[in-house]
Amino acid sequence: MTEWPMGLSTGLFYRFQLIECLPWIRQAGFNQIEVCSSGDHLDYHSRHDVEEAGRMIADLGIETYSFHAPFREAIDITSPDLQRRRASEYEIFKAAEAAAALKARYFVFHPGPEQWFQPPVHERLQRMNNAVEVLNNVYRKCSELDIDLAIENMLPHLFCGSTKDILWLIGSVEKLEPAVCLDTGHAFLSGGAREMIRKVAGRLEMIHVNDNSGTADDHVPPGQGKIDWKQFILDLRTINFTGVLILELSPGQFTQKEQLLKMAMDSVHYLRDLIRQIGHDQKHPA
Repeated sequence: MTEWPMGLSTGLFYRFQLIECLPWIRQAGFNQIEVCSSGDHLDYHSRHDVEEAGRMIADLGIETYSFHAPFREAIDITSPDLQRRRASEYEIFKAAEAAAALKARYFVFHPGPEQWFQPPVHERLQRMNNAVEVLNNVYRKCSELDIDLAIENMLPHLFCGSTKDILWLIGSVEKLEPAVCLDTGHAFLSGGAREMIRKVAGRLEMIHVNDNSGTADDHVPPGQGKIDWKQFILDLRTINFTGVLILELSPGQFTQKEQLLKMAMDSVHYLRDLIRQIGHDQKHPA
């Protein structure tokens, strides 16, 4: 039974600076991370901060498997306003440069705005085309920086959040198609997780692992929500997934590093035990 590598998003420690939490992550046994670019966690505009983090990551023997591009309401690559699109592109480029400096393998990107709205019909196609224009620019930038672009499925209530929109955008990027990062919580809320796994099978390189109750994007540990993790693991086996599982968890009410690390390690144990149990059951059917 395949035991996929498991990494950790540093977003679990977004209240701390990245350089503060890196030793904790390594001591817990993680050697692959996704770097979160939110808030004061890492100032990706600061060459000093990025280089300091890069040195520590190298010294600790950690691999930056991925770097998550910033996402917030002000960043909107679909906007009809050219100035806003260019400002959004600038932020994304700066983050991509930081990702390259940290030797990230993948640059994970939300292709739509973090806004609860659906544009009127007459505006929808133009916004999609705007997104394609910027995506192509981001793709070229990532190629220049020698990192791979990975597009993440978004929440279903957001513009570009449907499976068909994500697939359309991926197929519209010039030359080679980008990789896909599947967020389990987003896919579960969309009601189309199994369909999306099948449709992006050849491009699926990483999974953001998190659970939820089916009503909100809770980012709780696997097994604490309503996702059928046994079926999910079987689906990944069916498509011969060979990527990495990245735990992308919310700290919730926890503020102490010990509590956060326990949450991460409990998640690893839960998934490892389930994978092994599935393997045992398949070898020894009742």
